[in-house]
Amino acid sequence: MARPSERSKKTEALIIERILSGASLTRICKDNALPALSTVFKWLADDKARRASGTVKPGEPSFLDEYEIALDIRNDLHREEALDIADDGTNDFCTDFQGNQVVNHDHIQRSRLRVQYRQWLMAVMAPKRYGKAAETAVNINAQTHIHNHISLEKQKELQERMRVAQRRNSSVEAAA
Repeated sequence: MARPSERSKKTEALIIERILSGASLTRICKDNALPALSTVFKWLADDKARRASGTVKPGEPSFLDEYEIALDIRNDLHREEALDIADDGTNDFCTDFQGNQVVNHDHIQRSRLRVQYRQWLMAVMAPKRYGKAAETAVNINAQTHIHNHISLEKQKELQERMRVAQRRNSSVEAAA
């Protein structure tokens, strides 16, 4: 059976629904009842070209618009998943062959990787919201607020402590 390639609102809605449930477009397009990944990318490129040329009627939602909104919402899902993964200690311990409770380092590392990958995805997909720029803005706001309420001597002491902590964090990240 050939894959569908004809564009329809029903097919577009199904793809958006699956993205909203957390699936990647690659996984969605592995379903033979749906268009191939290249076909969906062509639809998105066509919508982008229509948007750029100004031929989209005001208020007319395109598949590209819905796709971008779905990706943004899926980012929120990644944030929730990262929280769940980080809070779940279910398999952090296991029983060895002698019946002793031992730390399951493989599971902990895998969980860390899953959280970090979601954080990376969120930062790439929404850098203003989840990326380094957002982190820097929070630091600047916190520092400004603190600076307004403490002495100059205390500010210098705190700045030195922050530099030491940042160097320590950098060396830990470099070692990892």
